[in-house]
Formats: sequence, C-alpha cells, structure tokens
Amino acid sequence: MSSWPVLRARLRDESPDVRAAAAVAIGEAWRADRSTLPATTELLEELLRCDAAHPGIADAFMSTVAHDFDDRALAKAWTLSVLEARRGAPRPLSPVPGNDLEFYAHEWFEGDFETLGRLLDWGYVDLVLTALDHGALPREQDVAMLERLCLQHGREEVAVPLALRYGVLLPAALPHGTEVDVDDVPGRMFTQRYGQGGRWTAQWVFFPDAPFVPPPRSKDEGLAILTRLRASGLLPGDPEAQLDRTRITHIPFPDIPGARRRSFVPRQDLVLDVAQRGKSSEIVALRVVRARRPAATVHKLGG
Repeated sequence: MSSWPVLRARLRDESPDVRAAAAVAIGEAWRADRSTLPATTELLEELLRCDAAHPGIADAFMSTVAHDFDDRALAKAWTLSVLEARRGAPRPLSPVPGNDLEFYAHEWFEGDFETLGRLLDWGYVDLVLTALDHGALPREQDVAMLERLCLQHGREEVAVPLALRYGVLLPAALPHGTEVDVDDVPGRMFTQRYGQGGRWTAQWVFFPDAPFVPPPRSKDEGLAILTRLRASGLLPGDPEAQLDRTRITHIPFPDIPGARRRSFVPRQDLVLDVAQRGKSSEIVALRVVRARRPAATVHKLGG
C-alpha cells in the first residue's frame, strides 16, 4: 500500500487512470486503517480540491467507501460541496469504478425538496429528474419541481406525467392529448398503453374549463357514466379480456386537491375511476383502464 504522500501526488497525475486508482487506494486505506491517512475532514477537503481540478476523483473515492461511510450527514454535505464546485463547468469524469456522485445524490436527496432545488439551480437536471422518479416528495413539492423542470429547464417530457399524476395541464402537455366533448363539456384526453404487447389501454379525460356533471346516482352509476363516455366516442369496441385490477396499480390516477376518488367496474374488462368534488359530485377528471388482447387473438368475451 502506497503512503499518503505518494497517493496525494498521484491525485494530480496527468493520467486519469492514475488519478482514479489513487482515489480508490485512498478509499481502501480509509476503510482498512484510517490512522494511515489525515483526519477525515482534512482528507475530504483535499479530495474536494483535487476533484475541482480533475472531476471524478471524488466519485472514485466515494464509490469505494459509500457503504462504510458511517457519518451519512458528512457524506451528504461533502457530496453537495463537490457537486457545487463542479457546477457550470461540465468536464468528463476520470474513470469511476462504480456509481458516481450523482447516483448517490439522487438516492440521498430524493425526499429533500430544498436540496433538489439547489441541485437544479446548479444545473443537475438529470439528477433531479431521476430523484423525482422515486416519488418521495409530497404532492405540492413534486408539482413545483416538475413545473420548474418543464418551464425553466425545457424538459417538456415531464408535462404529460405531471398531468396524469396531478391533473396539472401545462401547455407542453396539450399536443399529446386530444380535444374531446362529453355531453358538450370540453375536455382533454390522453391515451397510453401499458404492459407487454399493450396489455392495458389507459385513457384519462380532464375537464379544465368546466366539470362534467354525471348522471343521477343509481346502483348502475358507473355504467351510466360509461354509457355517456361511449356515446362520445371515448371507449369504442367490445370487451376483449378480463381485467385483473391488482395488476394495474402502477398506472397513475391524478391526485387533485379537493377531489375524491370513486371507482366503478361497469364491465369485466375495465375499471372506471372518477375524481369528483363539490356537493353535486362534479367530475373534474376520470380514468378508464381496459384490458386488451393482441389483435390476432381479439374476440368477444362469451363469444
């Protein structure tokens, strides 16, 4: 094992491979016997300085020690310091024999709205996008972050998920939907296929201008709503397969403030969920998930 002065010198070597190997060796020494190295805070400061000149050194070190770094608060604070020092000056990383710092950051800060905002300010757009995929933020914070990504950072691909998860319709989402009318109430419909071979078709309809007033309540309320949807051309075709509702929990239903969710199973091949609010149970959004069969094997149930 090389001594600390030798390893420290190698962190400044012209070769990226030599620098990465030195960072890994320092990590291994830190795990084995920290007395052979400077105090941890001093060591981290040196690695931070070296990484500022040659990005990737910090990543190689952290990928070596991440599972043994018992002071998680220190690890997180140091990681942020490294990422802040790199902002605005993207350069290729030295070789990293494992996960880089952005990977650790997206896991460690997935539920930290303030820190994710700082990372976004520093330009770590992909890191924040990946962190948000974990769904660790509460609704309002997740919406705010997704809106920032779309409106300020040009990541328009989040606009449709923002609509489907939360009923927030940004202009970037509109071209991906279709204008529809349900009993002369204008809405915006989105359609997506899920599962291998398009096993399920999901349709969402949002009523952003005025709610859709459902038929009077009855024991067949779901069927009555479905009939009106079909009359508007939103659910063509006959049943093709039986729906297993336990298999579609990954398909989002919009979380809309002040709206309550009600579910109906008017046909064996689909489930109808509506978001209602107000004393008259006005529908502000709905979702239909329908089980499908591949085109070559489509047949009517019972036929």
